[in-house]
Amino acid sequence: MKTVYGLLGVVAIVTGIVSPLMIASPAKASLEFCNKSNKGTVSITVAYPDGKGNWTTEGWFNLEPGECDNAIEGDLTNRYYYYFAETESDYSWEGDNQFCVSDKKFTFTNAEKQCKGSNSRWANFRELDTGKDTTSYSLDLR
Repeated sequence: MKTVYGLLGVVAIVTGIVSPLMIASPAKASLEFCNKSNKGTVSITVAYPDGKGNWTTEGWFNLEPGECDNAIEGDLTNRYYYYFAETESDYSWEGDNQFCVSDKKFTFTNAEKQCKGSNSRWANFRELDTGKDTTSYSLDLR
């Protein structure tokens, strides 16, 4: 009987130590893109509202096949975002919404209104509806 109580005591101690370590931590909120295509490296740019009535574009985020990365870190505060993605072989994921991008790494404000500079060009972004009250979203590019 003494051995059974001793064993139960050890189990209780181990459970008390291990259980808190097994609690899942909340997922980190973000806007994530995953390259699930067979098109090679994908370069992505995103457009998001700046909170002052204008749009900001930011890019480029390069993803190798099978790779995922966050384009926006932290809780998503808007339902709609826009993205444009392309490969070196001229394949693209595009839509009907024009925003300014650059051929090099960039962040542009008022990107829906003006596009100036020798490396700047208009690109047709695709709308992304993340859903109502969504704080995190992941999109697979195929």
